[in-house]
Amino acid sequence: MGMAVWRAVRDRNDLRADHQFVWGMTVIALFAVFALSAVRKPVEANWPAPALAAMIPLLAMADTAIPRRWFTGGVWLAGFCAVIISAHAMAGILPLPPRRDPLTQARGWDDAATRMHAVRDSLVRNDPTNGAHCHRVWFTADRYQDASALAFALPDHPFVFALNIGGRHNQYDLWPPVAASFASGDCVLLAVDDSPAGAAVAKRASQIMAMLSGASDPQQATPFDAGIAPRQYHGHNIGARRLWDIPIGR
Repeated sequence: MGMAVWRAVRDRNDLRADHQFVWGMTVIALFAVFALSAVRKPVEANWPAPALAAMIPLLAMADTAIPRRWFTGGVWLAGFCAVIISAHAMAGILPLPPRRDPLTQARGWDDAATRMHAVRDSLVRNDPTNGAHCHRVWFTADRYQDASALAFALPDHPFVFALNIGGRHNQYDLWPPVAASFASGDCVLLAVDDSPAGAAVAKRASQIMAMLSGASDPQQATPFDAGIAPRQYHGHNIGARRLWDIPIGR
């Protein structure tokens, strides 16, 4: 594909070549932007993927300009990479540190969901250890990644809200917020990072919920620590979440 892009940028003899030049420059611009971004902070592998929309037809139009051995070698390399990545996704065959492996970071949510479900049941049953009875418990997270993973892993697949207090805005801001659903006497069960930053998000979420429920002094609202929801894979801790219980209207 790289050879096809270079050919498209280098050769401009007719209108067809001009079209290919535009596609080739589109590919280069996309990769350049994300290469520069990667110098500043981590980027996601899928971000430059739109460049493939131009690279694939350029490769098809390269015709005999690409040596056959390069084309065949590229196909075998792509197939080999696809097999290795698929095998690693299914069985974790590569010896990568859990915190450096995006595929491993997607695991362990069944453990966290089991713990969150148990905490939800204890809150509804008026467990004497927490001293609060919730008419209904709403599952929430602060990031859309956590919210979507929990929605998939929780036994009854409820809608999990993403508050986006500590991160950027996303699609969840356009969907009905938790404030449009809760009622007085409900609770919000929030999963955030087990860190001071996560605790600050929980405090801010508690204040927002108190303000929306009409509390006289929202700044005094305090969430209750509901424990840890661990995420593990092959015996490794890959990112526990701290759970916070936020009562509504109490």
